[in-house]
Amino acid sequence: MGMFSAAKNKAPNATLNYLSSKIRAQRNGVVDYLDSLDQEKRNKVIQISRTTGRKQRQASRIRSLQIREDISQRIALKREKTATAERNKIEKLLRSTSLDIAREFPSLADNIHSDLVDTLGGKVVGRDLGHVWYSRDSKK
Repeated sequence: MGMFSAAKNKAPNATLNYLSSKIRAQRNGVVDYLDSLDQEKRNKVIQISRTTGRKQRQASRIRSLQIREDISQRIALKREKTATAERNKIEKLLRSTSLDIAREFPSLADNIHSDLVDTLGGKVVGRDLGHVWYSRDSKK
């Protein structure tokens, strides 16, 4: 029976991290070192180690949150570049084609098709046009 199985049998409700740290402490001599200290010194060493561990864990969380935020910003930038490239490709195709958009874009809905024909034909007087802006900073 290994050390881990024995520890799991001894404390079945213990978490894996707790058992792992306990086994590591036994193997590297920390438990023997702490047992050799008097009570006051032992409590001081344990308190310092808890404080240090908490600070390291907080720093690790902050780093991982920053990494996640950076990754999400990169993904948003990549999506924006892809959308811009696709939009530029469609705009180039629209500028180069005649008013026969139905043949170039067969998947367009009828109302969008008629709006495009009117816009490209210069018949948009009296209509409300809207433009959608995208802000990289606000991701909207």
